[in-house]
Amino acid sequence: MQVDSCYRIGYVMKKHGIQGAVKTRIERPLPENTESVFIEINKRLVPFFIVRQSIVNQEGIFWFEDVTTPDEADELASCSMYLPKTKFNDGDDQSPSDRNLLGFKVMHKSEELGIVEAVDSSSIIPLLKINSNGKEIIIPIQEHFVVNVDITKKLVDVVLPEGFFEI
Repeated sequence: MQVDSCYRIGYVMKKHGIQGAVKTRIERPLPENTESVFIEINKRLVPFFIVRQSIVNQEGIFWFEDVTTPDEADELASCSMYLPKTKFNDGDDQSPSDRNLLGFKVMHKSEELGIVEAVDSSSIIPLLKINSNGKEIIIPIQEHFVVNVDITKKLVDVVLPEGFFEI
């Protein structure tokens, strides 16, 4: 499985408890009846079968079939989690944290800020990197900043607090 054929659904934050469970941040809702996920380890996607899961809001606890000790769970900390694109419905095939936003126009109060040049998913909060007339603007991909993504028009609507550009 290649990363390009998957969507990042979140990442492992840390181990949880003494039975090998992991605490995760979920960035994209999982399809119903998800039986396994891919976790990126050393730039390779490794399948992990879910024994049990508990997801509340954007945090989840996962118990995986072959992860039974805290040390094994600890090895997964900070690793990204993926699901194949084919697991998602056609209407749900894109999310703001995906790399597919490259080239989208970013609008703020009906004014064009610039074009998305990159999506940085390496930190806890993914970031949009926008080229605005040669100046780089970085916007966190969070629902109170990114309020709408129109895939057909290739537009990202953002609401930024007063003073954002002075930072």
